[in-house]
Amino acid sequence: MKKKLTILLSILMVSTSLAGCSQAERGYLNMSKQIASSSEYQTIGSFSCEIDFDALAALADQAAEQFMEEDAYGSGMSAGNAFSEVGLTGTKKIEAHYNMIVDMKSTTAIWADFDLEFDGKAYKMGDLYFDMVKGLYVSKDLLIGIYDLSRDLNPKGWDSYFYSDEYRNELLKALEGSEYVSYDISEEQNAEIAAEIETISLYNKESYEAAYQFIESAFSGFTTGIVSQTKDGYKISLSGKQGKKLMAEMLQYLADNTGNIMDAYKEYASVTMKNMPGLTEEEKTAANDEFEEIFSQNNKILVSSYLAMAKQMFVESDKAGYIDFINGFQYEAALKKSGNKYVSLQEATLKDGKKTIFAFNSQSEIMIEQGTVALPALPEAKVSFDDMSDAIDTIENKYNPVATATIEWWNDDYGDNEVTISYARSKSSPFSGYGEIDFQPYFIESAKLYVPMRSILENLGEQVAWNPNEKKAYVVRSDKQIEMTGIKKNGVTYIKVKDFEKLGYTVSYEYDQEWGLHTAYMRL
Repeated sequence: MKKKLTILLSILMVSTSLAGCSQAERGYLNMSKQIASSSEYQTIGSFSCEIDFDALAALADQAAEQFMEEDAYGSGMSAGNAFSEVGLTGTKKIEAHYNMIVDMKSTTAIWADFDLEFDGKAYKMGDLYFDMVKGLYVSKDLLIGIYDLSRDLNPKGWDSYFYSDEYRNELLKALEGSEYVSYDISEEQNAEIAAEIETISLYNKESYEAAYQFIESAFSGFTTGIVSQTKDGYKISLSGKQGKKLMAEMLQYLADNTGNIMDAYKEYASVTMKNMPGLTEEEKTAANDEFEEIFSQNNKILVSSYLAMAKQMFVESDKAGYIDFINGFQYEAALKKSGNKYVSLQEATLKDGKKTIFAFNSQSEIMIEQGTVALPALPEAKVSFDDMSDAIDTIENKYNPVATATIEWWNDDYGDNEVTISYARSKSSPFSGYGEIDFQPYFIESAKLYVPMRSILENLGEQVAWNPNEKKAYVVRSDKQIEMTGIKKNGVTYIKVKDFEKLGYTVSYEYDQEWGLHTAYMRL
């Protein structure tokens, strides 16, 4: 376990070292710190990304051949095949515009509005609103926009029924009369959450300070050489070849200065742990004791040796040409300040010779507010997440009913009064996994298992009914009624599991005497 933690720490140190401490780098760090530590701000921006998936697949296969004698995946599968299987071929372009308001001064609230275009087609994406005290609100336009985008971006990613117009109309019907899907925070939760906001706000502020102090302390003797000062801000420029050289230099610096860097990180971790909300004093003491062991002198030596080996492996891989695909990479960024407004520009490209594989660029304006950010009012026309989830379950049960169900329960002497039901569907969508689990009450009568009728049969895509005069349960299929052996208890109708054979299911049974576990299987 200690060795795994040590390896993890090595990786963490590399990932947090993408900053140096030259004058320009410290200035860039301080400007970033001003933005990150702001409690109220508005960001308006856009980004675009264009990817040639055929060229990307060719480059990936070429790079993989450096490591394997067989094809890209060693099993007859290439990156090109992998992309084409989900419908990603040729050149695709996606563009987005967004407007986001953040308020972490009086509460923790975020509002964001999106517009998106993919391959020249515009999508109405709508907005979302999150308030730590009031809840989460997601617009109907955003939900349907994500659905429409997935149909066009990944046309082979899910089963065909999920992409049908009929399925889309069912989703719209479930949202009819509601502009938002909401998860509301109850009044009981409000008081508890509101009491935590001040603590979290203080924790965030101190954590930011500690994080930047760690970078300045740990990398005071290192410079990336990729940051330069401009008239009103800072610029970053990095090519693929520069990136490989920089990585080797960083690994060497980390190996040579492991002790100082680990001490600085220990201080950062201690400050973070000290102010972390929700931890007891005993938990904090235990964590600090763990830090003492992790950041011991022996571990410092071990981490240093891992980093030295990592540097040697990286250099050898570069000499062998294994990472030559990075050579065509270029990254440019600029961060400027004017009054209380910051402007961020980024551009990244990857080329294979003269062919552009992908090109990304973004620009944003961040306005640091001196007063209060005016968040939009919460919407009134809404449906709850629970109701929407139930509606989606109903739609899935209609188009993709459960194919098999496994029911498990223990002997009564275990004191468990519920069965565990695992469902599996034959088709796939984001809403129908292969491991759906439900818990339901049950009883045994005349050595027969009885389970709630409605919940299970609706998952199987069946329409259920109870005739109060006859006191009988039915499954309704078109104009046909199939009588089930039903018993009503406490207002709930239970049916005998063996009766599922009337619906075409094969029912089998197993018993594990050692564990006292009963299992019933239902398969179409």
